[in-house]
Amino acid sequence: MAACPSSASRIDLCELNSFYEILVQRSSGLEHYQRDEDFALRLRSSMDGNEVEQALDHEKNFRIEEPDSERLVWQKECLDYLMERRKTQAALKMISSIESDLKARFPRPAWLRLAKLRLELRAGRASQAINGLKNFVGIETGPRLVEIKPPNTERLNQAAMMLRSEGRKAEANQLLKAAYERMIALEQYQQSYFVGLAQFAFEDGEQARGLKLLQLMVDLGNAETRSTAAAEPAQLPWAKARAVDDPGIKRPNAQNMIQYADALILASETAAAFHQLDAAVEYRKRSLSLNIEDEISCIELARLLAENKKRDEAISVIIGDRTATRRTRWMAVWLAPEIIKQRNDLWASRTVAALVSLWW
Repeated sequence: MAACPSSASRIDLCELNSFYEILVQRSSGLEHYQRDEDFALRLRSSMDGNEVEQALDHEKNFRIEEPDSERLVWQKECLDYLMERRKTQAALKMISSIESDLKARFPRPAWLRLAKLRLELRAGRASQAINGLKNFVGIETGPRLVEIKPPNTERLNQAAMMLRSEGRKAEANQLLKAAYERMIALEQYQQSYFVGLAQFAFEDGEQARGLKLLQLMVDLGNAETRSTAAAEPAQLPWAKARAVDDPGIKRPNAQNMIQYADALILASETAAAFHQLDAAVEYRKRSLSLNIEDEISCIELARLLAENKKRDEAISVIIGDRTATRRTRWMAVWLAPEIIKQRNDLWASRTVAALVSLWW
């Protein structure tokens, strides 16, 4: 049996299904005494299997241990093969067999639950599959849970990747958006959540909402505005819709991981990517004010000003600093043609001429 993995790689793909079936049949399954006692005990209450799995997900930070079973290892490999080859009926049969082996003894592994949801999607039951994925990731929870955790990033990435691989980019974005909203509703503040939601808003043509999200991220990172800004998300309709208000449910502790300097750069880059140049310039200026020796921010500010038709100011930024390093000066020389765009009159201005004379 130890030689089987290498043997599998040499077998024709058409024969792999039979090969895996033999391995599954000949491998040892669960012993009669093997069970997750906590899982089995909960099942004896009125909770169904899905509720128990969801409760354990949140109580154990989505780290569910798989039973030690040789057969389960081969069943997983066989299922992966069947899913890849789109052998739907055989895959459903394998899933049913695995669930039968685990029934009332162990919670289903994450890979099994995800495979089943993939088949729901392939069968055209997209709405049912998306709802299942929201529960799988931890975005939505049942009414009987006593403790909840934020959505699990690893599962979120797995689910989004699965949706994209099935040609469901819109559904993947829908899932990511729901997860980011849930994170913020649970006061789990990270830059990536605000940037992600802002990007979705801009893509949907909601510029005001996108800019508001970027500003909120920056305010949450700024020590002077953090406490005031912390109360704002709870008032947003989409955050209210994903909030947990039941005092009997244990919520995760609030966390604010936003760094002000990083937030300013991300806000500028995101705004610029969606042609919100006034906001992009303002955030880049604030970033540069935190560290006037930041060469990258200086150059990027000049680019933004030029793109925003403020070329005089852009040139002033790149050559107006008398303390600029030689490296920055050479970067400015390299960038100048991009900024002036064949407008030689800009170089002829007295202001620019005076600034250049200070440099060289």
